[in-house]
Amino acid sequence: MSAEELVSRIAEVAFVTLAAITIVRAIRNHRLVKIHTAAFFALIAAIMLIGWARDLELIAEDELKATALTQMLLVAIPYPLLRLAGDFTGISRLVRHSAEAALLLSWAGLAAYHPEELPSWLVIFIVVYFVGTMTYASAQFMQAAATMRSVSRMRMSLAAAGSLAIAAVIFLAGLRTLFDSEAFGAVSSALVVVAGLAYYLGFAMPGWFKRAIHANHLEQFLAQTVAAAPEIYRDGGLDEIESAVADALGTPDARIVLWNDETEEFFAPSEAEQRVVNNPKSTVGYRVIQTQEPYFTEDAAADDPENPDAYEGSWGRLVMLAAPITLDDRRFGLLTAFGGLPPFIHDDDLTLLQVMANQIAVILRDRELLHEVTEARAREETVRLMDDFFAAVAHDLKTPLTTILGQGQRLQRQARRGQALDQEAVESIVQQAVHMRRLVEDLLDDARDRGQYSGERVPSDLFEIAEDVVRQAPAGKHDITVSGDPAVVPVDAERIRQVLTNLVENAVKYSPDGGSISVRVVGRTDCAEITVADQGIGVPPEDIQTIFERFSRGSREPDRRFSGLGLGLYTCRRIVEEHGGRIEVESRLGAGSTFTVHLPVTDEAATGGEVGYAQTGGGD
Repeated sequence: MSAEELVSRIAEVAFVTLAAITIVRAIRNHRLVKIHTAAFFALIAAIMLIGWARDLELIAEDELKATALTQMLLVAIPYPLLRLAGDFTGISRLVRHSAEAALLLSWAGLAAYHPEELPSWLVIFIVVYFVGTMTYASAQFMQAAATMRSVSRMRMSLAAAGSLAIAAVIFLAGLRTLFDSEAFGAVSSALVVVAGLAYYLGFAMPGWFKRAIHANHLEQFLAQTVAAAPEIYRDGGLDEIESAVADALGTPDARIVLWNDETEEFFAPSEAEQRVVNNPKSTVGYRVIQTQEPYFTEDAAADDPENPDAYEGSWGRLVMLAAPITLDDRRFGLLTAFGGLPPFIHDDDLTLLQVMANQIAVILRDRELLHEVTEARAREETVRLMDDFFAAVAHDLKTPLTTILGQGQRLQRQARRGQALDQEAVESIVQQAVHMRRLVEDLLDDARDRGQYSGERVPSDLFEIAEDVVRQAPAGKHDITVSGDPAVVPVDAERIRQVLTNLVENAVKYSPDGGSISVRVVGRTDCAEITVADQGIGVPPEDIQTIFERFSRGSREPDRRFSGLGLGLYTCRRIVEEHGGRIEVESRLGAGSTFTVHLPVTDEAATGGEVGYAQTGGGD
């Protein structure tokens, strides 16, 4: 047996075997795509069987009839291939009816003439019909392969490859009429085998082959879900998972719809508008969520006639796969994949869809747990902040209240005894009451954070304000001085007094060992500057960028030796900014801090200047 004969026999056996497999599948499942696939392979196998019968001389007496039958079967081959193209990609009725008419005319011509005496016009007509139909089907497959993904793209690519292989066989048959060579025959037989395998994998892909492809796509899906998990945990990223599902299955689209157990309703987080459903309990999704079983339908609208609008799409009838997203007893929702042509979605895809749904359930469960942990931590942090806040308020109010109560009781005893009131005690009570009022004002200022801190601005001498603040400051063991020149600036004097008072009190508070505190006022042509410098503990470098923020107290004294609410410098910054100025600080740890306030000298500058401050140091 020559090489050509061996390859030819292998091709014949392959097609007969594939025909038997596809016919059995068509009998078990009457879907059109399986019927057309079986018809395609059966036509080719019938030609092979007739050839075997000739070789065995089983039909020697009916040679002409065998030849005529072979011709009719051969002419019919392009038609089931065209129908397969329609099953997978869709073809117009005009094309299908034209092919049917051409096939009938070809059969009529073959029946009217002797098999070995066909007229030229009939041969040309049959060749045009055969080549044209095969070319059109091949083009449909190639066009579909370019627009599809995953398994669907592979199937269309295989179908296109099979058609190209058949076209090459026809081309080589033409060459063989010109050049008699056994090589052409061997190559043609090999191409027939390639075409048969390509068609089989494309139109009747075996389960083991499809599972192998699915395993690869499942790995990719798992990788994509892991990559998208952080976004999903932030209530996003589901659209990326949907795209990964569609890629894995090779379907036009996929959707995740979530389920609310309390209301027993679906909602789609990836869709801006929810579809209107007349009877939710009749939908395919509701049935799947209740039965907890995956489901396949070739026409979802037909399966749910009460809600046809819920399945509208751009594919005509909606072929749909659905699997429940469930973990233990927690029903998260539904994973669906859908398209318009049944061959691209099979009931044997349900296993893969359910595996992906299970993975999504794990991610959604983790998201819920993360949200619960985050909320618990947020509540704990809120309680902690409230405890710290109230502890700070209590601490700051306790000291002046204790002083006021002690001095007040002392004055009470003096009054009962008819003694002269101690003026020092009275001054102490007033001083502590003023301090308490300032604490309360800070809290009120923060409560109206969105309002304005400063009021009407009038020309005021900053030097006089600074002198007054220093005069009333609790010096103790500190040497507080003021220097500089008069600087008249349009400001809210009370608010600027509040800023300087806060800065001076901070300088005293954060200089526990005493030392000098200097306040200096400098007037310039465009702005006035007020500096408050101390020789205190300074500000740690890690706190430099936060000391002007709300409730920021820094990390310098965790034992609360220095009391405060963390609102003083924040209030100072707001007041200065509303005047069109800025506040900045320079500090060295253990060597003191210098705060500088810049204020514009004109109302225009105050209202039109750039609002901002430079943070190069800190305080409270």
